[in-house]
Amino acid sequence: MADESAGAAEAAPALRGRWERADPGPDDLFPAAIEFKEATYLASKAPGQGFIVWDAGTYAVADEPVGTEAAGPSVEAPGVASRAGTVGDAVSGSLTLSTATDSLETYPVVVLPDAFEVTVEDGRTLRYERAGAAPDS
Repeated sequence: MADESAGAAEAAPALRGRWERADPGPDDLFPAAIEFKEATYLASKAPGQGFIVWDAGTYAVADEPVGTEAAGPSVEAPGVASRAGTVGDAVSGSLTLSTATDSLETYPVVVLPDAFEVTVEDGRTLRYERAGAAPDS
């Protein structure tokens, strides 16, 4: 059984770097690209895109997916079914971001080596793919 307490410890450094959205849309509220640093992030819009919910601020990663118990139900990503924590190359948990309205919002997230997927309020899963090489942790 994987050490579930390692989930957040592995996910935060794994998120560092620049990511591009696999399916950005000009009418969407979520950014076309996002860059995570040690404790902050900076997002950017697609050409012609209006207001984005995630613009710049702080972020944190936790072991447990949103709305789960300590044992954690399955969290699914393409080709991956896991419990909260680490299974194979996937790390699941929750991502908390400070938003453009200065609120803190928490989302279920699955981090893979070259992509991460986050489920937003309306139930959609947004996929971001790593842009360039992963930075050294």
